[in-house]
Amino acid sequence: MKQLLTIPFIFLLNTTIFAQDTLNNRSKFIIKADILSPILSISKDLKMGSLTAELGFKKCHSIQVMGSYKVDTHLGPSEKTLQIIPMYKFFLFKKKFCDGLYSGVNANYTQGNFPSDKIIHNTNVWYRHNSLGGGLIIGYQTYIKKHLVVDALIAAGMEELINAKEIVGNVKFDDKITNAQNPNFYLILALNIGYKF
Repeated sequence: MKQLLTIPFIFLLNTTIFAQDTLNNRSKFIIKADILSPILSISKDLKMGSLTAELGFKKCHSIQVMGSYKVDTHLGPSEKTLQIIPMYKFFLFKKKFCDGLYSGVNANYTQGNFPSDKIIHNTNVWYRHNSLGGGLIIGYQTYIKKHLVVDALIAAGMEELINAKEIVGNVKFDDKITNAQNPNFYLILALNIGYKF
């Protein structure tokens, strides 16, 4: 768990460096949305979406934060997942401002409800969980006519459950908190379309 918590520290350090450096250097602000989310949400019971804000600086560095959600109701009660994913991106070629192939690191905070096989009084038991993790990213970003941004990325890493709470039905919550022992693998695919200001 200590290793996972070092990832957010790296982001805080990079943010401090950014705040000092951008006072005398050019920066770019970008808003993007993942177009894969609505394409994958073809079922009336599944809704997905994401929004990303990115700040590029010193031509080959950027920090971005992605927020995504998923609501799945086909299992009965709403299965909801919210993710906050901060990323640091380093662009490997310096020909254009934050353009081309890049790699970097990411943190991942997830909050959600998910079903279990457990049943109490003929009612399915759900779990509300919070998890934290980190990993690596690779992607390619380019611009069309200076302002239209296309960004394809893959992020992968490990996350560990911080806590989980049992939900019986829709109203009764068990106060018992359980801690996970083993981290889980996660994979994020995104094709973002956005606007550079």
